[in-house]
Amino acid sequence: MTKKLNLTLLVTLFVLISSLVWKEGSQSREQPNNKREHLQENVVMTRLAIETQNAIDFNLVSDKKKNDQETKAKAEKEKELKRESEKKAAEEKQKARKEAKAKAVAEKESEKKLAAEKELAEKKPEDEAKAKAAAEKEAAEKKAKDEKAAEMKKAAEKKKQEEEAKAKADAEKAAAMKAAAEKEAAEKAAAEKKAAEKAAAEKKKQEEETKAKAEAEKAAAMKAAAEKKKQEDEAKAKAEAEKAAAMKEASDQAGKSQDKKPMTELEGVLPPKKGALPTANRPWLGLNVNLDSPRVNAVYAGRGAEKAGLKPGDVILAINDQSIETTTQLKSLVSKMDSKETIVLKVRRDKEELFKRVFLGHQRPKVIAAPPKN
Repeated sequence: MTKKLNLTLLVTLFVLISSLVWKEGSQSREQPNNKREHLQENVVMTRLAIETQNAIDFNLVSDKKKNDQETKAKAEKEKELKRESEKKAAEEKQKARKEAKAKAVAEKESEKKLAAEKELAEKKPEDEAKAKAAAEKEAAEKKAKDEKAAEMKKAAEKKKQEEEAKAKADAEKAAAMKAAAEKEAAEKAAAEKKAAEKAAAEKKKQEEETKAKAEAEKAAAMKAAAEKKKQEDEAKAKAEAEKAAAMKEASDQAGKSQDKKPMTELEGVLPPKKGALPTANRPWLGLNVNLDSPRVNAVYAGRGAEKAGLKPGDVILAINDQSIETTTQLKSLVSKMDSKETIVLKVRRDKEELFKRVFLGHQRPKVIAAPPKN
């Protein structure tokens, strides 16, 4: 078919070229002077013929190559078919061998089966008798077994019923015991609660009584303390009144005997000496001391000693950190000071030591306090 197609194509090209040549010839005859154009047309026609020939050759080569491929494929297919045929033949041969072997085995089994059936047929009466005896024996054993199983089942059911009845009785007994225990526990708890409430009430009552007693005792103690304080205050007021009366009496006595006493005892300073200041300009503490010791006998109103808080009975221990042991030392130190000077006295009152700042003066005031009577 390919060759026929190539031949048709070749004939078509030939006809086309012939028509073109004829056309060129007629044109050349009509125009004999157009040689150059005619030449170009010949060249074109020649190229066209060459290309046509090349196409034909290419088609021929392609057809040949295609035919070779088809031939090769066909050979390979035939080879494959042959292999498959050989394989199939081998399989069929093997299958036939297996079938023959199976057939032989089946025939052998059949022969064995026939022999066994024959032997069985010969032994059938004896076997049937044995089988019947065995079946009867088995039936008897089964019956005995069933009867025994029924008895065991009946016994088990009876035992189960007894156990259930016992369990029920135990449960009822346990429930009754539990109810009794709960009732007893409830009664006990109620009794304990009642006892606890009673104890709490008694405890509260005791606490209230104790509290009331403590408050009563506290009130009584406070009342006793108030009465005691009142008595002490009355006693103290009475003592102070008696003391004031005694001091007033002493002061009155001191005023009466003032002119009879020497100046040294009244004023607590040295008497005027030769070259000393007049009495009005001498420094003055404003108190009266003993002759043998610096113990205050009396304090004069409006003077430094009275303003500093000195009292009869105080013992002067030092003036401006200078120790005093005798009345003479006291007088000597005071006489050397200025009447406008402020000094610091260290005094002992009872068992307590005090420091007093005293402003000196130079006028003799009135006595306001006197020492108590011994």
